[in-house]
Amino acid sequence: MTKGDSLEDLSGVGPKTITLLKRIGLEQPIDLINNVPRAYDDYSRVLKIRQIRPGTVTIRAKFTSINQRYSKKGLHITEALANDETGSVKVMWFNQRFRASSLKKDKEYYVSGEFAKNYKYLV
Repeated sequence: MTKGDSLEDLSGVGPKTITLLKRIGLEQPIDLINNVPRAYDDYSRVLKIRQIRPGTVTIRAKFTSINQRYSKKGLHITEALANDETGSVKVMWFNQRFRASSLKKDKEYYVSGEFAKNYKYLV
């Protein structure tokens, strides 16, 4: 690989990927090395439910109940009650109809998201 090589010379990179890479300004293999992501989400700090505070959190928990409903505005909401040995918390997904069928009760999951005060309770 030399400085003058093109993205087409890379093994395993097809035409669709090359089009996407060029769209964000990557023309040569060296551009891939020098490209720094604009954001990074760190999921390595896993908290117990008792420890969570408002902000972005990651927990490891089992779901004991999983329900689906619609809001007054027609938004599809999946709600689940996540539990660990220190407590429980309600987890909500919006407009993800498939979510309820993909979750299994009493199976352990890692969940990350925004924990915030909403009206009279924390969600």
